[in-house]
Amino acid sequence: LLVIAVGVGCRPPEPLGQAEQGKAALGWQNQAPADFPTALELPLHAAIKKGDMDSIRELAVGQAALAAKDPFGATPLHIATANGNLTAVQLLLKAGAKPDESNFGKQTALHFAALNGNEQIAAALIAGGAKVNALDDEHWTPLDCALWKGKGIFFKTLKDKQKVADLLVKHGGKRGEGGDH
Repeated sequence: LLVIAVGVGCRPPEPLGQAEQGKAALGWQNQAPADFPTALELPLHAAIKKGDMDSIRELAVGQAALAAKDPFGATPLHIATANGNLTAVQLLLKAGAKPDESNFGKQTALHFAALNGNEQIAAALIAGGAKVNALDDEHWTPLDCALWKGKGIFFKTLKDKQKVADLLVKHGGKRGEGGDH
């Protein structure tokens, strides 16, 4: 399943439209450079979108595939995190994926885990070396994303987001300059 977060920073625009109706879609279209190819379908990204663990294992060999960005700046780790696929996140980290790669909005995978209230993935990313105070292009840290009361890409509950916030604070997480929680 592929998710689309069209918006700025950690906040998708309101109303959520299709995502709100249970039809998730993923895209960082508003943040892609004008000259970036739009028809690019990278094999590792596609395997993660499909949840094909055998293909993910095969394709995750080599740093080039792990750092490759789709037309919206998302790495395979962003896609796995956005889709809530803990097994894929762990596999990618073990294969050498860098947890602090950012998309075109300067969001890391940890921003996505925090936004979605996914404590297990946030913990895996932190254990893999993710910076807990990385700033996106709106000066939001992952903690800001966890504290934001709005819906994430896949919204669980505010209680789940609070668990991620607590985890981030435990590891030195601080709020950025973004405010608006």
